[in-house]
Amino acid sequence: MAGLEIDFTHGGDSAKTVTDPTGHYKVSLASETWTVHLVTKMRVISGPSQVAVPSSSTVTANYVVDSGIRVPVPQA
Repeated sequence: MAGLEIDFTHGGDSAKTVTDPTGHYKVSLASETWTVHLVTKMRVISGPSQVAVPSSSTVTANYVVDSGIRVPVPQA
């Protein structure tokens, strides 16, 4: 999903990023455990609510969101 804002907080620190046209994102965070909040009205199906960032490391966190919109099934 393109354009989805993702906010990260730890104590008084915060960071945010937005997903690119392919739904990917990158953000630089200090070595801490961060609380993650997806700014959306869609339902978050899966993904961590917190990410622990070890020193000098890269962390991958994937999220699945659902808009709730369904394509009608043709009636026979």
